Amino acid sequence: MTEIRDRYPNLFESSLLKLSSVQSAVPPAISIPTPGTFPASAPASPKATEEAKTFPNVPPEALTTNLPQSPTEESTPELPVPFPEVRTRSGRAVRPPSRFGEWGEIALFGLGDADEPSVSQALRSSEFAEWQSAMEKEIVSLEKYNTWEEVAPPLDGRFVDTKWVLKKKRDEHGKLVKFKARLTAQGFTQIPGLDYDETFSPVVRTDTIRRLLPHAVQNNLLTVQYDIKSVYLNAPLEGEIYIKPPQMVTISTGKVLHLWKSIYGPKQAARCWGETLAGVLKKRGFLP
Repeated sequence: MTEIRDRYPNLFESSLLKLSSVQSAVPPAISIPTPGTFPASAPASPKATEEAKTFPNVPPEALTTNLPQSPTEESTPELPVPFPEVRTRSGRAVRPPSRFGEWGEIALFGLGDADEPSVSQALRSSEFAEWQSAMEKEIVSLEKYNTWEEVAPPLDGRFVDTKWVLKKKRDEHGKLVKFKARLTAQGFTQIPGLDYDETFSPVVRTDTIRRLLPHAVQNNLLTVQYDIKSVYLNAPLEGEIYIKPPQMVTISTGKVLHLWKSIYGPKQAARCWGETLAGVLKKRGFLP
């Protein structure tokens, strides 16, 4: 071996040169610091330290994989994907259904229609005087038509709850016209067979109006429309219904109200008014 090296010294020198150049091209090994030791100014996360004590046999890399890179880094919350707007051929927007709709907002936040407040909301509002005047007018109208009578509570009598319905009346331009208050009976508490029997009442059909108006125009006839105020109070009520004195109505102690007229709400109210109107029209010569 020595003789070969002595004969060809240049061959061995070039081989050593190539070997040293290859070794110098290899990058030095990089040591991975232990979590919590680099950088020196950033201390180890308390969560990482606690996990390392809890799981001593688990490599630190597995424990700190999902940790933020710095103590101040926070994960970005995922935002909900907006529902794409879909429209029908007529241009109406299709939206995802709401489980409770506006009733959920009313239950959670006490919201409601300002034009249809409850009695407690109306009496606490700045329009207290207007609402109180409207309720007093309704009571005067009920007493004028002899709607009820004060009686002693019957032993086997059925009581129907009442409710005030308040609403602001507006014209076609949205301008406030008047404050309207209506005392109604909660007919859904009535029992069929005990509080009422029949409820059918004839109503006008749209086809009839469409046929009547062209006939009046072709024959040059005058058409008249009537608006009857407190219409149900003109009809006697069938059946015995008792109500407790509603709010804003004062009666003698220990008394209740026996209804004689059909206020809004009872199941048979529309039928009673229909029969009363039919009897009046027949007396005036109008035949069905």
